[in-house]
Amino acid sequence: MFQSANQITNYNERLAIVLGILTLVLALATFASCRSCMVFLNRFGLSGFTRQKGYQTFYKTHAYLWWALWFVLFLHLMVGTIHAAHSITPGDSDAYVHWRVLWTGLGGLVLIGGFVLTTCRSFTRTLDFMMNRSSLKNRAYRLFYRYHSYYWWIFILIAGGHFAIGFLHAGIWP
Repeated sequence: MFQSANQITNYNERLAIVLGILTLVLALATFASCRSCMVFLNRFGLSGFTRQKGYQTFYKTHAYLWWALWFVLFLHLMVGTIHAAHSITPGDSDAYVHWRVLWTGLGGLVLIGGFVLTTCRSFTRTLDFMMNRSSLKNRAYRLFYRYHSYYWWIFILIAGGHFAIGFLHAGIWP
C-alpha cells in the first residue's frame, strides 16, 4: 500500500515501455494494412505478396487496427505522462531526456492523429457517412488527402526518434 516513489516511478516507466512496444507493433500493423504500404510493396516488385489471400484478409482489418492503436496509444500517453511528470522535478538528472521523449511523442501524436488518420480511407468513409456526401469532392480536402503516404513516412521518422530517445534513456527494461 505504501510504496516508495522510486518503486512507483520504476513501475510507471516499465508500464510505459510495455505500452510503447505494443503501440509500435500496432502502428506497424496499421501501416502494413494501409494502401500506402501496398503501393510501396508493389513498387518494389512484391505485388505477389499483396495478392495473397492472407494479406488481403489482413488488409481488410485496417479500420479495426486504428481503433486498437488509438486505445493503446492513449494508455501509453497517459502512463508516459504520469511517469515523466512525476520524475521531472528540480535536480532530476533525467529531466531533459523526459522532455525530449515527451516532445517527440507529442509530435508523433499530432502527425498520426492530425494527418495520417484524417487522410486515411477509413476516416474518409466515416466522414462521408457523417456529412452525407463525398468528402473527396471538396478540393481542399482532396489536396490534403493525396499526401497520405508522405504523412506516414514523416510519422515513422518522428516515432523512430521517440523510440530511440526512449531506448537510450531506459534501455529495453529499466
